[in-house]
Parts: sequence; C-alpha cells; structure tokens
Amino acid sequence: MKFTVFATALLATFLPAAQADFDIFKVDHKKGGFVLESWQIWDRNRPNTCSSVFDREFFPDTYDASGSKTGVRCRGACGFLGPTRDITQLEMNFRHKAPVYHWTIYKDRNYGMYGLDGKKYGDCYVTTGNDYDCKRKYNLGLQSESVHGYRKFHCKTSFTAAKILGL
Repeated sequence: MKFTVFATALLATFLPAAQADFDIFKVDHKKGGFVLESWQIWDRNRPNTCSSVFDREFFPDTYDASGSKTGVRCRGACGFLGPTRDITQLEMNFRHKAPVYHWTIYKDRNYGMYGLDGKKYGDCYVTTGNDYDCKRKYNLGLQSESVHGYRKFHCKTSFTAAKILGL
C-alpha cells in the first residue's frame, strides 16, 4: 500500500498538469441597428452552436483591459479578416476579482499566455477556420440579430472557458 501511494505521488510530480483546450473568437455582433466588436471563448470539447452563441458572454473589444476593465485588447492585425499571425499582443481580462483571469498572449514569446505575475499559464496557436455565422429573430420576429465569430487562437492551459465563465 505504501509503495502504491509513493509511486502515485512520484508520477504526479513528473507528469504535466492536465491541459484544457479553448478557442478565442473575434465576434461581429449585430443587434438593433448596432454593430459591436467583441470576443468569445469556447472550450474545444464543447463547441458552440447557433442556439448557444447568443447566450454566451461577449467580452468587449477595448483599448484598455487593465485593472478592473474587463475585455480584450488587441494589437497588430486585429480585424475580423486580418492575418491572425500578425496579432502581436492579445490581452484578455475576463475577470478582475479573485480568482483573476487576466492574461496576455505575446507573438514575440511564441504565443505564450502570460499572467499579470509574469508567469506562463499556457501556449496558444494561431488557428483559423471553424468560424460561426448565426442569425435569429426576436421581439416577436420583428427584429433580427446576428453573431459571426472568427476563430483567432487555440490555447492549451489548465483553465477552461467553462471555468472562466463560471459555467
């Protein structure tokens, strides 16, 4: 029995922590005559559906995602169709209170995902395709809403979109 506990503990120190996969999408959200640029995150093992994209949290596209300002700040080719490989920084502040979910992806650090403490929390990869384009009617069918998501990054980290979003 002691050997089994010891062997398990020894293996745990050498095996990498469990990794989760989530994707980051730049989102074009049109509703009520307004066009909002925002971002959404999705777990790779729980892909989005057109019935779920409208209820998922939208993080605003912002020039300042520091401190208590939640949202995503992008530098470089940040447009919907711009070459994702030319994004130089993607700062994501999903939650500013404990537990803090605030990281930045840096191109010049091989797309590593770093926290405010300078520690590396994951690796991200430029990934396009698997976009979504969803439409629905609301207000008794008198108005329409659309969400078009453009996948930008796939990240491997111990955090999941579900955990970040509190799902």
